[in-house]
Amino acid sequence: MRINPITKKTVQLVTPFANVGLYYSGISEVVLIDSGHIHASKDLLDFFLDKGIEVKAIINTHGHIDHVGGNFILQAYFKCPIIMPYIDHIYCEDISRYYLSFSTSVIEGLNVYGDGTFDVTTHLKDETSLEIEGDTFEFRPLKGHTANQKAIVTPDGVCFLGDGLMAEDTLDKSKFAVVTDLYQHHASLEKIKSFDDDYYVLGHGEKVYLKEEMIALCDLNHAYFDSKCDAVLSLVNEGLSFDPIMAALNKSYGLKRNIFKYFVAERSIKAMLSYLEMTGKIEIKVRGGMLTYSAI
Repeated sequence: MRINPITKKTVQLVTPFANVGLYYSGISEVVLIDSGHIHASKDLLDFFLDKGIEVKAIINTHGHIDHVGGNFILQAYFKCPIIMPYIDHIYCEDISRYYLSFSTSVIEGLNVYGDGTFDVTTHLKDETSLEIEGDTFEFRPLKGHTANQKAIVTPDGVCFLGDGLMAEDTLDKSKFAVVTDLYQHHASLEKIKSFDDDYYVLGHGEKVYLKEEMIALCDLNHAYFDSKCDAVLSLVNEGLSFDPIMAALNKSYGLKRNIFKYFVAERSIKAMLSYLEMTGKIEIKVRGGMLTYSAI
């Protein structure tokens, strides 16, 4: 784990899989922005104990396991409150619901993160700010990656974007980046262009960005999802069901074939199909008892 100071009170903690933000509300007391991946949670707790840091609160940008993974162990140890976007909490507060967010069936291959629960103290709905440990944090909606993702701005002007924006090297490595509602995600990318903060931290990657770097990166993200939609669209023949589309993409892109990774990719590809229908490029119908996709 590596500490990357940004301002006098806000630092970026680079952990395996995802970034964690630390805002110092006191000399050795912090408010966290996200808590990293569940696989790194024990190391994260050990890091705080070794440094003599007390976690006073956790704010989550969204409800994915690589951003809320430390919630379980940190809340159990520090008894700290957790603030999280409403709706996103539904599929991660109790980890058994996280698996059910991918499939309504109980499939053993989805059970990759064990069991655990944490308690969300405050659900972020339409709030634009909240006082935490005597300081005011700002919240901005960035829907699309998840149902209710929020950008979180610290009192000293550092904006944590969660997975609302991906770094260029992350785009290069991502075969099909996770997205829940692509229409909303494109809108959120445009919203990010209008932000006017001092510094920007993404959910993944070590670089801290300045405002002038944001617009070009947002455009790269737009182009990434457009290219993936084009790839999906090229496979849509008259009345094709989902499984042949998924099989073709698996073959072309070498998507991982374990059950959990399949469901993660399936969610994103279905979001792209929904976006293609919304933008008038395909038609979705039930034919012969199957949901089918046809190019227009």
